[in-house]
Amino acid sequence: MELIGFVENKQIPRHHYMSKSIAICAEPGNDRAAAMLSALNQALRTCNCKAVVRSVFECWSEYHFLLLLSRE
Repeated sequence: MELIGFVENKQIPRHHYMSKSIAICAEPGNDRAAAMLSALNQALRTCNCKAVVRSVFECWSEYHFLLLLSRE
């Protein structure tokens, strides 16, 4: 997963929220990843933004652009 940038909530059209959802969690036992996701979640809530990321779900497959939303 690669962080591309940030977008303010008001700049995202409402119909973009209608696609499927994917939950992203740190792997069990990886404290550094858990701390990073926690800090990113808090920062997204604080600045009222969403994170734009590029991700590949399986090796050698196409990449997808995603919006990371903070957990309310």
